[in-house]
Amino acid sequence: MKTESLVTTKGRITIPLEIREYLRLRSGDRVTFFIRSDGNVALRRKSLPETTRQVDKDNRNE
Repeated sequence: MKTESLVTTKGRITIPLEIREYLRLRSGDRVTFFIRSDGNVALRRKSLPETTRQVDKDNRNE
């Protein structure tokens, strides 16, 4: 899969929907970036314990 995103003047990007779905990213999730030796950059969802996810979810609903 190949997709692209625009970098804003503030250095922000929107992660395309296909990538968010593939990584199962939700609002508030953290991601980790890796610079590989071949010059490519990888993005990985940072795993959180389920209890942390539940606390975060509960706080968002308040």
